[in-house]
Amino acid sequence: MFIIAKRELREHRIKAGYSVEGFANAIGINAATVSYIENRKRHPSPAYAQRICQALHKSFDDIFEIIGTGREDE
Repeated sequence: MFIIAKRELREHRIKAGYSVEGFANAIGINAATVSYIENRKRHPSPAYAQRICQALHKSFDDIFEIIGTGREDE
């Protein structure tokens, strides 16, 4: 299973007043990783997903979705 950002993540970040660099500093990762997460090229760990939600004052379901079940037969 993977956590993947919804396409609205960037909009939520901008509405919260964060630049990519400022948001990265707020959640403790580098700006490139924020960009990769927003562009759905990287999957955040549960811990970073939680930090993102807290920084944006949004629920997990507002920002992320879980894809895949980890089961090969589905």
